[in-house]
Amino acid sequence: MEGLIKRFFKRLPENLLKSQETYVLWNILQQGKDISYREFAYGLEEWETDGESQHNWAELLDTERDNVKRDFRVRKYLIQHFRKFNEKNGKPFALNMIDDRNRVCSLFLAGKNGTGKTSLFTGLEYMLSNTHISTIEYRNITDRERYFPYGNFNKKDINIILEINEEEVIEGEKIFKRLLEPIYSNFSFRPFFCCDVELAKIQKEEDLSEVFIRDLNLTEIRDLIAQLEGTIKYFSDKMDSNIEKPTYNTELSEILQDDILQIAGLVKRGNLLKKMKDMKDNLERDKYKETVMGKTEDLVANINYNVGHFVGIWSVIPFTTLRFFDNNKVLVQNYAKVGKMMETSPIEALSLYQSLKPVEVFAKECIEYITIILDTFKSHDKTERRKSAISTLERLIKTEREAKINMLRFHEIESISINSTHINNLDDICSKFKIIYNGELNDVYETCKQIIVPILNEFTNLDGMYEAFGEENFNQKEEIYIEKENGKIEVKIRNAEIFGERTVSPKMFYNSFRYKLYAISIKVAMAFMTMKIWNINAPLVFDDVFTASDFDNSVNIDRFFRRVYETYEKLKLGNKNELQIILFSHDEVVLNCVSSVIKDLGNSDDIGFIKGVILKEDMINEQDGIYVGQELESYSLFEKCY
Repeated sequence: MEGLIKRFFKRLPENLLKSQETYVLWNILQQGKDISYREFAYGLEEWETDGESQHNWAELLDTERDNVKRDFRVRKYLIQHFRKFNEKNGKPFALNMIDDRNRVCSLFLAGKNGTGKTSLFTGLEYMLSNTHISTIEYRNITDRERYFPYGNFNKKDINIILEINEEEVIEGEKIFKRLLEPIYSNFSFRPFFCCDVELAKIQKEEDLSEVFIRDLNLTEIRDLIAQLEGTIKYFSDKMDSNIEKPTYNTELSEILQDDILQIAGLVKRGNLLKKMKDMKDNLERDKYKETVMGKTEDLVANINYNVGHFVGIWSVIPFTTLRFFDNNKVLVQNYAKVGKMMETSPIEALSLYQSLKPVEVFAKECIEYITIILDTFKSHDKTERRKSAISTLERLIKTEREAKINMLRFHEIESISINSTHINNLDDICSKFKIIYNGELNDVYETCKQIIVPILNEFTNLDGMYEAFGEENFNQKEEIYIEKENGKIEVKIRNAEIFGERTVSPKMFYNSFRYKLYAISIKVAMAFMTMKIWNINAPLVFDDVFTASDFDNSVNIDRFFRRVYETYEKLKLGNKNELQIILFSHDEVVLNCVSSVIKDLGNSDDIGFIKGVILKEDMINEQDGIYVGQELESYSLFEKCY
């Protein structure tokens, strides 16, 4: 998210970008913290201490790096021990996407069911879009460790290498960069991957703004703006108030550390833990009433109720040397004393109770204490219990240390307050973020209009409606358009012959193929938008979403991809020959159709592509070996077609 936030900060006006509020906000977000009143005051104090001249704005103001276009087009794809693919003679399998002129090319592969098309698609997702794997999300798989590896291999045995079309210098030599591990980028690669699972998600949404926000990674920015708006309101309510003193129960933390060590040393702890669980269940079941003096008319009755229930629950705990129970023994005895005195001396009972910690407060402390103990020792495995105890102790010590540091910081900045100037500047930052955010959504909206509307209007003949109305009159009969209203972006269809003045959604009108084409068009639009926003180039990857039977004839496939290539160039993302498409299909007719349109476009643009058939592993032999110099590197997974 760092890069995503930085991109928004960089687009602030310079006077606002260099304000102390921006500096403080930036640092809070960089540390992954919430924008609390206390953290903001700490940041203001640091600004005042360091002075503006000490602050380094070079990282935010440097745009030179942003102007360098990243190129993630794939030149070579090696895969081993992943999903369907094992290895051959200890070497990985490979897809080579460079031609005889060493240019990166598009790749169109046909393969029968079971040859590994989806595994190849998933491998690319794994490397480029690791947080969003289509099949995992669709099947609701939680054990990623077992899903990815081939057979009995482990995740650490997976070997996927992507050589991308981006150079780096190593030991004075320029070479193409190799990705050896999944990358975690500031932008989302999700729009570049098109499969039936992803298309189904789009088809469920009538409001396209939700699709755009999710797939373009704008959710974090939307959440940041909402958090900032809430923070500004909270600051306004507390304006000119001093910072609140931080609180932390260090005594409870120290007691927990001692008791965890003591329980860890017990040979038999089962009965003790069971009794503690019963106590926690009983404490959570009983609803304790407020017993703060002067805040309730039924004070005596409430105290009677609380102390009676609590003392009864406490009595089930066996004799133990744990510090928590030993330290609070006298407190509970006084609760019992209050209960008895209520019958004969209620005024004295109230006086005694007023000197004690309210029962409802102590009950919460008991629940907190027992929860941590039970979580620490929940495993039946000795090694796991030991690891858990160490982890809990480390967390308690760290939290206690941070609390003490915060107390020291509090004493240093007690006089710091957030005033109207700070709030106004924060409000300006939030307003600018909204403008940028809405601007990007509007850019996507405009891009979609350029891609989706022409494509779908061009394919209106797919229902055989030309025959119904006549080709010369058809475009007057049906029209698709995208409408933005009240924060929603919706696709509408107008067909006066059928619906009169009324409009309908694609979901209600299109047949299966046209509805799929609609979703594919949205995917392509978002991929192009990602290229534009982040100044990158990356492949469009399709997993068996086209079949020739979907179309009245093969010409329609040509028309679809022709429109994609033309739009890529029209949006000034690059020349047609710079767009890489990786397409897997079970239908060789689809490959012939796509390669046909590229050959036609390539007459003037020289677009490179490779077409082939995926080989079954038992058909791969030494002739399919790929060598680097004299050394065998991998085995090709496909046989070229010409």
